[in-house]
Amino acid sequence: MGRRAPSDAPLLAAALLDPVPPSMGHDGGATTVPTVPIRPVSFSESTAQLPDWLTAPRTQPRVNLTLGTVAFGAVEVLNRAVFAIAPLDVDLLVAVGPEREPAALGAVPGNVHVERFVAQADVLPLVDIVVHHGGTGTVLGTFAAGYPS
Repeated sequence: MGRRAPSDAPLLAAALLDPVPPSMGHDGGATTVPTVPIRPVSFSESTAQLPDWLTAPRTQPRVNLTLGTVAFGAVEVLNRAVFAIAPLDVDLLVAVGPEREPAALGAVPGNVHVERFVAQADVLPLVDIVVHHGGTGTVLGTFAAGYPS
């Protein structure tokens, strides 16, 4: 934000897509190039079903721990986050990725639910907070859903 398009290089388009909501203090006018506001939505092409516990009535707050699609293999980072969050009175959802084994995280407390993959668009309405890596898709998805992260 606050950057201008280079004046010495032609743009490849007549306008730029702007996924940042105005509520984030962004007015889309930081560039001399016209912008087209778009509404961020979570990507979801998965046919993966949600786990039963996630669609059941809540007994305590729910936390979604994700490192996004880029960091699915970061077992050590996930383990540290799991054991920092698990002592809280929450149900914790952790997705390790479609190519990883949930068992790679080892033994986890009973309130921790490890899955291969869950579609973020389906999960966001069912959790209370998202703990994440700060990737664009997750940030904009949680903003669009109105959840803290």
